Amino acid sequence: MKLICEIELPDTADFSDKLEAMARASSDERLWRTVYTREETMKRTSLDNKCGSCKYFKPFNDPMYTSAGTCGLGHVWGQRSRPACKKYERK
Repeated sequence: MKLICEIELPDTADFSDKLEAMARASSDERLWRTVYTREETMKRTSLDNKCGSCKYFKPFNDPMYTSAGTCGLGHVWGQRSRPACKKYERK
């Protein structure tokens, strides 16, 4: 897990302004957001009533397309998280 904080400062900000902004950000949790890795996002994605949990969904065997696959019933290929079709059957 990564935490990222974006601080906007004017172009005219000097070094002490930058340090002051960083000090404020370090104590304000609202300025921070969590960034998850691709693997963490894949684990956290709910596949309830989605293509990825259908028994006909076949994921691609390609590291670039880990969240996409094809349908064994001949439907078009797509993301595992798209809504299930009418022929959906849970694995």
